[in-house]
Amino acid sequence: MSWATKRETTIEEDAVYCLLGIFDIHMSLIYGEGRKKALIRLEREFRQSLVPPSIVSEDDAPWIVPFERNLRFTGRESQLAQLEEHIGIRGQTIKVAAMGFGGIGKTQLVLELVYRMKEKHQNRSVIWMPATNIESRHQAYVNVAQQLRIPGLEDEKADVKILVQEYLSKENARRWLLVFDNADDISMWVSKAGSESGPGRLIEYLPRSNQGYIIFTTRDSKTAVKLAHQNVVEVPENRR
Repeated sequence: MSWATKRETTIEEDAVYCLLGIFDIHMSLIYGEGRKKALIRLEREFRQSLVPPSIVSEDDAPWIVPFERNLRFTGRESQLAQLEEHIGIRGQTIKVAAMGFGGIGKTQLVLELVYRMKEKHQNRSVIWMPATNIESRHQAYVNVAQQLRIPGLEDEKADVKILVQEYLSKENARRWLLVFDNADDISMWVSKAGSESGPGRLIEYLPRSNQGYIIFTTRDSKTAVKLAHQNVVEVPENRR
């Protein structure tokens, strides 16, 4: 830690992320969060790594959300109600997208939703994944697989996306909510028309379960419709 405080990096978060291998910790790389927030997350993950597995109850629903609740969050009750209505439907994997311009608060909206849901349904797992780029997506999958203790991760040839997909698709899986934040690049999700479906297209790895719900945040309307079909909640700009 002392070494890292004196290290200068081109991207400020890398001064923290460079410690992940040293501490043998896996967590999502969220460029833009700033050095201070990245350090807070690292310290939290480090403390959790020191807790003996025997202390963790098997009944505890996994809570894999890298952000603290925004205590200053206000408004957006209409959009929150629409999202809650969608994730209240059961019997199939529900996919819904929160769509709007960049910087208007889509992430904060969904973050408030998952914290409210946690208060109402403590036995529901919540998993948050950044989908900004391939690198952050892969690291997020590794982090989730580790925290869920999914068998097979130790195999170097294993596809971690398939491991997570199969784990959440099991009939005996508890109810879960999966959030893909900043799903703006449609090429990461679907193949172009006329091209062969590639192994990197994430839409092929989405879990399927009548116990599951998937929320995307995106600023691209075409991506929103492709991923969530008619279940798109438009997030307007806040007007003061």
